[in-house]
Amino acid sequence: MPTPAEQPRFDQPVVDQSGRVTQSWANYFLRMASAQSSDDLRALYEALAVKVAELEEGQDLNFQILGQQSITVNGVVQPGGVVIITLQGDTAAPGNTKYYGTGPTGEKGWFPVSGAISVSAGELTKTVGADGVTTFGLADVANSGAGTLLAITRDAKGRVTGTKAATITGTATQIDVANGTAAAGLPTLSLAAEVLASLGKADTAVQEVRPGANVTVDNTDPRRPIVSAAGGGGFVPYNIPDGQSFYVPADQQALFTLSINLGDGSSIVLDGALVEVS
Repeated sequence: MPTPAEQPRFDQPVVDQSGRVTQSWANYFLRMASAQSSDDLRALYEALAVKVAELEEGQDLNFQILGQQSITVNGVVQPGGVVIITLQGDTAAPGNTKYYGTGPTGEKGWFPVSGAISVSAGELTKTVGADGVTTFGLADVANSGAGTLLAITRDAKGRVTGTKAATITGTATQIDVANGTAAAGLPTLSLAAEVLASLGKADTAVQEVRPGANVTVDNTDPRRPIVSAAGGGGFVPYNIPDGQSFYVPADQQALFTLSINLGDGSSIVLDGALVEVS
């Protein structure tokens, strides 16, 4: 009888696709035939035939199909039976943009992707289209109507990265500012009281100095014009306004018959002669 080492390997088929015995098993059977009697071979053949018949009839299917995790098994393993393997909570048409997994309460099945995403109220908006696709946007906020002036810094994406107060201030004794932070409305600017007082004086100040008889006026400096006697002699005005000068040039003579009133900052520039006439 052949030894176990002479037996073909377990993965070598007994017959080929045409139904003929393969060469390795044919050689094995020949060695057995040469070592055993006809009765032994017949008994071996009959036992082999019984096993083949049992396999064909499915009488020796002693195994089970078990579903684990998300797998569900329906049916019984038996001759002619059908076993169906499915996912827990599966459906033939789950719809658009769905995922298989666990829902908000832990149950297994198909759920919309949009349902797994939420947004903060007042910050973002979420819209789910008919195709199940989710889009996001910035939520609109109401205008409170309040605020203060701020200087801001933005990055390349337009996000505010810095702020500081931008209060409007005036210059002392020149410009006054009300509500410089704009917290209570628009800021207003006005002239300081000192400026207004100065402008009030300008309304009564000398607007123009014009030459009279035998008098010349140098308006090079309009704030301090120079009034001069012309020709061989002349008269000094009895009033020299604020900030003005009366000039008597060299080699000239100016006469005055009354007391001369000098305003603030006014003067008589005397290069010639000033003579009082009694």
